[in-house]
Amino acid sequence: ILAQLKKNMPDLKIHLHSLTCMEQIQRLKNAELDLCITRFHLDHPDFDNIHLLTEQIYLVAAQHLHPMDRILKLQELKNHNMIMCEQNASPVFYEKLDKLLCIDQFEHEQLLWVTNVLQHINLTNMGMGFSFAPEYLLRFLNDHVKIVQTDQALPKLGLYATFNKNSQNPALKMITQALNNTASI
Repeated sequence: ILAQLKKNMPDLKIHLHSLTCMEQIQRLKNAELDLCITRFHLDHPDFDNIHLLTEQIYLVAAQHLHPMDRILKLQELKNHNMIMCEQNASPVFYEKLDKLLCIDQFEHEQLLWVTNVLQHINLTNMGMGFSFAPEYLLRFLNDHVKIVQTDQALPKLGLYATFNKNSQNPALKMITQALNNTASI
């Protein structure tokens, strides 16, 4: 999409930002961003969402933390360190896991909080604890990190492109049209 934009609008200046979910939503509402891509489906009359994909959440851990041939009961996680995404960084991800685990019942020392995906990947690859990871993250994990089978089905996460539906920005119109075409495949 970006290559097509540059081809059709060679003078277009594109700025990509790495922000948390809530930072993106706030900047979008303040008209500081034209488009945000988050796990959050914004229900607001001025904004539209394009559902890009749905991903499975997996429990992963370094092989030395759990025998991979044994199903783990989620309640057993209370005996292990957990790598968790902070609520402000990804509220939808956090809420889905909180419903599953009751995060506030974990001891403070058990939880390693991360605010971005690189921290999440690095701590998981270092074998610092069990981690819930969306499907896209699996490709960045080392060979010694494996999916742990659980006694309960794990939730799925949506990914949405959100934008002001009244915007007259021609680049945004091209992007949303391309995303709509891609999402419908």
